[in-house]
Amino acid sequence: MSKKLWGGRFEGKPNEILEAFSQSLSFDQQLWKEDLQVLKAHVSMLSKTGIIQKPIGEKLIGALAQIEKEIESGKLSISGDHEDIHSFIEAEVQKRVGESASLMRIARSRNDTVITDVRLHLKKALQELEKLHHAYLEAWVNLAEREKEKIVPGYTHFRRAQPMLFPFYCLAHISEGMREREALDMTFKWTDVSTLGAGALAGTTWQIEPETVARELGFSSTFFNALDATSDRDFILAFYFVSTLILTHISRWCEDFILWSSEGVGYLHLPDALCTGSSLMPQKKNPDPLELLRGKSARMLGNLSSLFVLMKGLPSGYNRDLQEDKEALFGAIDTMKISLAMAAEILKGVSLKGDALAKISKDDFLLATDLADELVKQGRSFAEAHEMSGKVVRYCEENGKSIGELSVPDWKKLVPEINEEMLSHLVFEKSAKRRESPGGTGEKAVAKQLAQAKSWLKSKTA
Repeated sequence: MSKKLWGGRFEGKPNEILEAFSQSLSFDQQLWKEDLQVLKAHVSMLSKTGIIQKPIGEKLIGALAQIEKEIESGKLSISGDHEDIHSFIEAEVQKRVGESASLMRIARSRNDTVITDVRLHLKKALQELEKLHHAYLEAWVNLAEREKEKIVPGYTHFRRAQPMLFPFYCLAHISEGMREREALDMTFKWTDVSTLGAGALAGTTWQIEPETVARELGFSSTFFNALDATSDRDFILAFYFVSTLILTHISRWCEDFILWSSEGVGYLHLPDALCTGSSLMPQKKNPDPLELLRGKSARMLGNLSSLFVLMKGLPSGYNRDLQEDKEALFGAIDTMKISLAMAAEILKGVSLKGDALAKISKDDFLLATDLADELVKQGRSFAEAHEMSGKVVRYCEENGKSIGELSVPDWKKLVPEINEEMLSHLVFEKSAKRRESPGGTGEKAVAKQLAQAKSWLKSKTA
């Protein structure tokens, strides 16, 4: 019995190296369940429309259902020198019903079948990923509420810049997550399209009902153009894009956490359960999960770049190069699942060290902007205020003082109009809490953002 779905045009056997080089069963066997699902829907439609006789359709569907049970139970293993999962399944159907197994090929090509399989597979994965992503964002909300009183330095250019409430920092990443969810939703929409019925590239002469198949498979819509349908991989590119986006965002806060938990900074605590040690240096406590998460974004960016490069060199229609879309996709799905779960676990476990933050609060150079603002309120131009505030910082550095340690004579020399009210605002804790502009780090502004974030999350579970 031939194990290929083609061959009449060719004389003799294919080259053995070619067979090994072109096979895809080793990885596309992951689509076995989807392929059986698609075949059952297709045969059901062929039977319903009278293209094949109803008893034959029932016999074929019965064989497909039997194969599904046997694979699930472990009685049947996916193996052999079959070209791909489609060849394997048709061979198994043929063992059970004979030559009528080939009737499943009517009005159908591997080109439209495989991409329908992939869409079903990715749809299911996206539904799981949206749940994991939701849990990840909930972990950010819980962390913000757990450490709501903490004030940390905000950074620009990797230098301490201004004080901010820690929940404000958390909300920045929740804000990213909202955009990520929108991108996930759009990716799902692009994926939720049935391509069965497109044939090899130009449709079919048979009077088929693609909409019937789409409904049975749970798709929201069917393809618009057969030529595009068989070669469209935009939905995979979209998945790689949103995955790269999520992992890039995760990578950035992982870099923050690595820095903040280091000996030189030390105000973020990573529990032992989320760290590893060194095989040589007993004292080491390494933030390996943070570093690994930081590294995952590079791999995902490689997937995105690779598929873009593959697609840009192809002419219209299906080309065998597109076989290369699947192996990386399966790995990318697994990477996203474990990465989102790991990221949420880290957020559940970290905490801030109040004593370390108290030491940082003495770095009142972070209040230089506040001083400039107060001077503007006293009538100075911002240019004058900015220069005067800079001179205060320089004076402190040259004399080994903090802003809070300046004497009244120092102040009068540097800022003649200084008064008690102005000085009362130059406090680390007050600086963060006073910034009540929309989206700012002030207490009320943060409370509003947090309420909006929680409401948004709740709407996504409805």
